[in-house]
Amino acid sequence: MITYQQEVLRQVEQEIAPLAKEDWEEIEHDKERKPFDPDWDTYYQLEDMGCLYIFTARLGKKLIGYYTALIVKDMHSRDNRHVYNDLIFLSKSHRKGLTGVKLMKFAEKCIKEDGHKVLHVGTTERNPIDPILERLGYVKTETKFEKVL
Repeated sequence: MITYQQEVLRQVEQEIAPLAKEDWEEIEHDKERKPFDPDWDTYYQLEDMGCLYIFTARLGKKLIGYYTALIVKDMHSRDNRHVYNDLIFLSKSHRKGLTGVKLMKFAEKCIKEDGHKVLHVGTTERNPIDPILERLGYVKTETKFEKVL
């Protein structure tokens, strides 16, 4: 049975790290310029400040997916905070069915229960999830471009 829970990075980093590497291998389009080297210390600082969410999907005790999000002050509207999804990953063997959607819905529920009103979720060109986001009620609000200087 698959379960969904909010967890603490310090307790799950060792389990997340190999999945994060898998995620990077799958979606990173410029591996030479952006080697896999997560800044765990900054993630820990964000967690200590109450600005990091970690949600997980587990099959029994085995981690099969995660959803991370950052809480950010809205610089354009002083009293607002936004939550930005940082990473979403689900093991390839669990991508059929609704496991990913259930993980996303669980994260949304927890974030909403904490009083947040806006959640931003990005998708990559290499592995787009636009149809899933649209089915979940997300509205496309911006397009990003990147240029190596």
